[in-house]
Amino acid sequence: MRSTHRHRSLLGIALEDRRLTAAALRRTGRGVEVRQTLTAGMALDPLANDPELVGSEIQNLLAAAGIREKHCVLCLPLKRALTMQTTLPDLSEPDLTSYIRTQAEREFPLPLEHLSLSSLRSNGTNGTRRALVAGVPLAQLEALLKALRHAGLQPLGVTLGVTSLLHNAGARQEAGVVLLAWNGSIDLAVEDQLGLLTLRSIADLGSIEPGQADIPAEAVARQLRITFGQLEPKRIERIRAVQVFGPKRLADALFTELAPFGRQIGLTVEAGDMASAVVGSPEILSQASPAVVASAAEYLAGTRPELEFLPPRSSPFRRIVGVLSRRSAMLPAVLALVLLLLIVGAFGQQHVRLSRLRSDWRAIASNVTALETLQGNVRLFRPWYDDSIPSLQIARTLTEAFPEDGAVWAKTMEIRRTAEGRLIVSCSGRARTNAEWLRMLDRLRARTDVGDLRFQQVSGTQPLQFSLSFLWQEGVNHGQ
Repeated sequence: MRSTHRHRSLLGIALEDRRLTAAALRRTGRGVEVRQTLTAGMALDPLANDPELVGSEIQNLLAAAGIREKHCVLCLPLKRALTMQTTLPDLSEPDLTSYIRTQAEREFPLPLEHLSLSSLRSNGTNGTRRALVAGVPLAQLEALLKALRHAGLQPLGVTLGVTSLLHNAGARQEAGVVLLAWNGSIDLAVEDQLGLLTLRSIADLGSIEPGQADIPAEAVARQLRITFGQLEPKRIERIRAVQVFGPKRLADALFTELAPFGRQIGLTVEAGDMASAVVGSPEILSQASPAVVASAAEYLAGTRPELEFLPPRSSPFRRIVGVLSRRSAMLPAVLALVLLLLIVGAFGQQHVRLSRLRSDWRAIASNVTALETLQGNVRLFRPWYDDSIPSLQIARTLTEAFPEDGAVWAKTMEIRRTAEGRLIVSCSGRARTNAEWLRMLDRLRARTDVGDLRFQQVSGTQPLQFSLSFLWQEGVNHGQ
């Protein structure tokens, strides 16, 4: 972990599913104390509505609760992040950084410039090195940070709630597993003495209310078995306990349902306890979100988490002023001035050329107009003229069927023409969840230009891998 300036008080905050969750913490002689908590519904969606309006609503909610703390830490669930792991070759440090970014670019469905990336390296028991890479979509992250700044808050960091719980729950001293149920999903983190092993969002709670009997304990236990089967045996042999965190009624129900399954796979399931890491009145602690409290407590301890997603804020104007304020920077300043003059001269020359081109255009404008009229008549009197491109139409149909948030993405697409002249389209890709995959199929079936849709292969769970094919209806109106 990297050290940072130690604040005496901080606000942990989460903005998910139109719900604001916050906890005001303060360092005292007894450790970290939870002073105030807040859980409130929001009228506006922080990811969809105007950040200024969302910020005003956040400010009003915090003021009504009597929370005045301005420095904050944003806590995210794992469903907001993309994660991957890769084995590292024996390369120099700069080459390793480039290698990790290359692997992330291949695995993640979004370009790297659209992600806030953070990575963590660890040593394996057999001499190999691995890297765990996580990325949060910048568009979503910037929307949340803008809303917080409009609320008068100063974000100091952005972290994952489940990793903060892993450290505050005492798992740093001994290997452990943390299950965090919150914001409609169950997050899993596994760590041993050498470092973080894996991060997964393993279950979707959907509309399950706390206290209901149909908690997906069997599915969670199955995912635990799968996760342990993918890890090095020597690194998980000391892992014996699973700590369950979340809203009290939901966490208690999950703990009760999961305990028998834990015994079957040799794990002791325990109810998560933050009492050793934070203090406060029993009433306040019972209302506090463990993930939000753990995120703020980690920063109050004077350290940053290994996975940090806060984008750097740098102002070009401030950098220039800082350079010019130093006496030793006179030469760079002169060079910058010369460069500025060259740029101005280049723009001036471009303006002269553009003026000449405009003059030439005015000379041929009438001929161009006549030619465009002639081309229009050709299209009007030749109804069989076709300027469409089937491959682009097929790509457009697939693009419109896939969700915009990147939950389902394509890896390959192949178009071949049969001896009868028909077009067969094959596509393979991945999906985060089975539900998103089924919704994408429904959108494809609804298309009039898609026929004979078939599944060639469906495997895996998180992510799900698929391969499908369909017949392209060339005679159908593809604009529908």
